[in-house]
Amino acid sequence: MRMQRLFRDLDIQFEAEQLRTLENQAQRRARMQYLVVTMRERCAAQHGSRVKVCGTDGTVREGCLEAIGQGWIQLSTGRENILIPESSILWWECENQAAKVKVDVQARAYRFSTSDACYALMMAQEPVRVSCDSPVNTMFEGVIARVGADFIEMTLSPCEPYSAYSNALAYKERGVRIIPTSRICAIVTVN
Repeated sequence: MRMQRLFRDLDIQFEAEQLRTLENQAQRRARMQYLVVTMRERCAAQHGSRVKVCGTDGTVREGCLEAIGQGWIQLSTGRENILIPESSILWWECENQAAKVKVDVQARAYRFSTSDACYALMMAQEPVRVSCDSPVNTMFEGVIARVGADFIEMTLSPCEPYSAYSNALAYKERGVRIIPTSRICAIVTVN
């Protein structure tokens, strides 16, 4: 009788050890699978959710993640649409932590680049506010006049939609400013 109890205890210990081994393997596999998830895929999982994004200009922007493109995301605050190049994101937070981590980005993303998005804004002659990465939070207001491979030409003018809440650091002069797309932190349009 005593031997059977010992064997049962040993069998229970073996089963528990096998279960721990399986759990450890599953955790290790999950960590390894997460290694291949890109920020773009992680972001796409938040499509339609509220996110908070800090740009290289130091500004934290909050809104609903409306769109994802090749190298950019677009937030909507209800009052503004904000296009943010991925290269200017310092960090971001999401409300929906429970969302699937990896999703099919192609099903949720636009195929065009930041330059293509700037071209669409140029064609629409949409008034924009462009925030640039610089030691001081530099913003330009106006209309995108032309789009190059790695720059935009912007006709400066205080835009009507922004006059009510324009930032004191925004340049108010007129003229054309050439801005490298690599220095753009955000392009804001008003709904």
